[in-house]
Amino acid sequence: MVSFMFWFWLIVPILYFTNTWNTAYFPIVSAQTFTNTGGAYDVLEILTNGIFDQEKYSNYSPIFLSAAFIFNYCLSFAALTAVVTHTYLWYGRDIVRQFRTSIKDEKDIHSRLMSRYRDIPHWWFAVVFVISFVLGAVTVQVYDTKMPFWAYILSLIFAMIFVLPMGTLLAITNQQMSLSVFSEFVAGHIIPGRPIAVMIFKVYSTIVAKQSIDFSGHLKLGHYMKVPPRIMFVAQVVATTISCFVVVGVQRWSLTHIEGVCEPGQKNGFVCPTSTIFADASVLFGGIGPARLFGAGQM
Repeated sequence: MVSFMFWFWLIVPILYFTNTWNTAYFPIVSAQTFTNTGGAYDVLEILTNGIFDQEKYSNYSPIFLSAAFIFNYCLSFAALTAVVTHTYLWYGRDIVRQFRTSIKDEKDIHSRLMSRYRDIPHWWFAVVFVISFVLGAVTVQVYDTKMPFWAYILSLIFAMIFVLPMGTLLAITNQQMSLSVFSEFVAGHIIPGRPIAVMIFKVYSTIVAKQSIDFSGHLKLGHYMKVPPRIMFVAQVVATTISCFVVVGVQRWSLTHIEGVCEPGQKNGFVCPTSTIFADASVLFGGIGPARLFGAGQM
C-alpha cells in the first residue's frame, strides 16, 4: 500500500504536472495509446503486410502514453526481476530440497491420508505436453503468424523459468504476478516489427506460466480436500479442453453479434478494457518495438 501511494499518488502526478515525456497533454490515467495530435494511435498506419514500416512510422507519429501507463510498465520490469532474484537467492535451497522429496517423505496428516491414493503417473503429464506442444507448433508454422519456430520454443522456456518464482510469490503473499510485460519486452527485441508474432510469444509464455500455477493451486486444494489426484487431473484436463471451444465460440459470437463491441462508449458497457491493453501492447512492443520506446536516446 505504501509503495502504491508513493508511485501513483506522488511520483505519477509529479510527472504529469511537470509535463515529463509530454504526459500533460493526455489523461493522467489511461490505458490508451496516443498520437502527437492527441488522437487514438492506429497501428494499421505503421504496418505493411503485418510488419512494421519505418517510413510509415516516420510520416505518422511517435507513440505517447499516459503517466500512469508509463509507470505501470516501469514497475512491472522492476517487480518481475526483483521477484526472480529474491526467490532463487532466498528460497533456492528449499526449492532444490522439494524437488528431491515425494509425498511419502512428507509426514503431515494431509500427506499421510493422501498417500492411500494412487499418484498421477508422470507419463500423463508428458502426453498432455506432447499433444499441446505439437498443436502449438502447427499453429505458429501453418498460419501466417510470422513467428519463427525457435521463438515458440523460447516462449515455453520462459514460462518454465518464471513459473517457480511466480508460484512462490503467490503461495507466500497471495500476490499474483504476470509475465506479460517482460515477455513482450523480450519478444519485441528478438522478433522486432512483428505485432502478431510478439503477441503469440507473450501468450505462450504468460498463459503457460499462469495456467501451470493455477493447475498446481487446484491440485493443492484437492490435496487438502482429500480428492484423489487422478480424478483432479482428469477433471482439469477435460474441463480445460472443453473451455477452449466454449470460450472461442462465445468470443466469436460476441464480436459478430454485439453492436459496437470493444469500442469506447459501447451502449451496454462491452468496452473490452483488457483487450484494449492487449492491443496497445501489440502496437508498443510488436509494432514500434521496445528499442524505439525504451532504448538509449529515445523518449
